[in-house]
Amino acid sequence: MAFIRLLYGILLPRAGATALEQLGSGAPGIADMWMDLKSIFPHTDLGSQGLTFIVLMFTNIILRFIGGVAVIMIMYGGVRMIMTVADENAHGEAKKVVMYSCLGLILAIGADGIVMYVMRMVQLAAGG
Repeated sequence: MAFIRLLYGILLPRAGATALEQLGSGAPGIADMWMDLKSIFPHTDLGSQGLTFIVLMFTNIILRFIGGVAVIMIMYGGVRMIMTVADENAHGEAKKVVMYSCLGLILAIGADGIVMYVMRMVQLAAGG
């Protein structure tokens, strides 16, 4: 389903422009149909920036998932640290879980910044 939405986001701006060019904006129902499509797929009105919007939306979803998993692992490691105070080996493993989860969270936040920077540089290089 996400792939179909991606194709819609890429193809609908061109299809809408072609329909308006061929039929004219005064044709009955064309303007209403286009407004309905834009309400379902808001990125279709962005033109060439629609693909950028979709890439940022996709990476945002992935990075939020990674961040959520990292936070859950930090909580899990914290509970394990509390539960295994007497056992040195298990306590050390729990510390490693918390440390690596924090590292993963920091990397996810950094990756978001890198993606935003790269997308901005691509937009500037493309003249946008």
